[in-house]
Amino acid sequence: MKVSDFIAQFLYEQGIRHVFVVSGGAIIHSIDSVAKHPGMEYICVQHEQAGGAAADAYSRISGKLGTSMVTSGPGATNLTTSICNAYFDSIPCLFICGQVTTPRLRPSEQLRQKGFQETDVVSLFSSITKYVHRVMDPNDIKYQLQKATYIATEGRPGPVALDIPDDVQRMDIDVHRLREFTPPPPAKAKDNSASMREVLSSIQSSERPVLILGAGVRIAGAIGPVLKFARHFKMPVLLTWGGKDLMSFDDPLNMGGLGVVGPRSGNFAAQNADLIISAGTRLSQMITGGKTVLFAPGAKKIMVDIDPQELTKFTANDFHLDLGVESALTPFFISLTAAAGPASDRFATWREQIKAWERQYPICPKAKYERKDFVDGHVFVKEISKAAQEGDVFITDTGANISWTLQAIEMKKNQRMFSAWNHTPMGYALSASIGAACAG
Repeated sequence: MKVSDFIAQFLYEQGIRHVFVVSGGAIIHSIDSVAKHPGMEYICVQHEQAGGAAADAYSRISGKLGTSMVTSGPGATNLTTSICNAYFDSIPCLFICGQVTTPRLRPSEQLRQKGFQETDVVSLFSSITKYVHRVMDPNDIKYQLQKATYIATEGRPGPVALDIPDDVQRMDIDVHRLREFTPPPPAKAKDNSASMREVLSSIQSSERPVLILGAGVRIAGAIGPVLKFARHFKMPVLLTWGGKDLMSFDDPLNMGGLGVVGPRSGNFAAQNADLIISAGTRLSQMITGGKTVLFAPGAKKIMVDIDPQELTKFTANDFHLDLGVESALTPFFISLTAAAGPASDRFATWREQIKAWERQYPICPKAKYERKDFVDGHVFVKEISKAAQEGDVFITDTGANISWTLQAIEMKKNQRMFSAWNHTPMGYALSASIGAACAG
């Protein structure tokens, strides 16, 4: 079997049915193998950044690895923005880059370039992927594909990339003699029992708690356990940009958004809270405000995250994190709810206060509907969301429209809403919509 045919079959066995491509001499064999596979389709895009964005959205909607194939040199470098999107948003994607033939690879780092359209992809992508490797031995292709796909989805997900020279893609292999990757044994889970006791104690002593949820809740597959925890205590929930689609707009616990472009009511809730519990969000400056030290000044702050680096990043110029819990969200919140015991509706008055702020400072007051000189962005978004159906997907680009959309949209059951949240390049939404449509 040819290496490129093995790649196509491997992708198919991962449940991948669409690959987003821009053809070129160094990747043409792999694209041809996808094209000839009876269970797969290749989608030709006009630019590699678009292909990467489509693969990113394909992953967000399908739950499978979004995959893009590009040629060497500028084909790979054009992917950089979309790889950043996936890396910062924790989206598992596999990017396969063609490379010049092995005899044309530069013999040393001091030589700028030997082969035509040669670029050192491994060095270029090393800081924006979870794993990147150049496959020089055709008998390593199974090992490297297995390793890359494992790393992409293990722990905090993210993109991976393989750089494969053109002549390696064309080589014949004996599939029965290929080296295989064996995943390491899972790390022993941390004992978070003391943290759970502190969280429960903090809830019992609080009067104005807020649960802040971000995109990581969905990425972790933890929507059910986290919302069950919220409903147990009837705790008001604030949703970050990336968490906008975790709850329907009319859920009695959904207090809306917060942050730099968030509604006043959500920010009033955070700033007046005496307890903040965050899950699946890194609490970026877009949520806390530019002067992060002023975020929720009277609240005890608890953060649950699988990535320990997110828990230790805060400096003297940031708000003080009182408790950082390093844990996968699902087991922590399941255990937390199980240990909680009966709970009364102690926060009804607090929830009503947040709703009163929402009524006092509406996103779409009557005056916006009565304007004749132009269509108000908030009104437009609200009317679009009224017409939308269950299961619809909203993808917004960066700029003012992302603010209008996140402030005014009313998410319904099983609807999705996303953008390239943390890198926010212009032009993401149209390309991503193609990937989402293929995944749906």
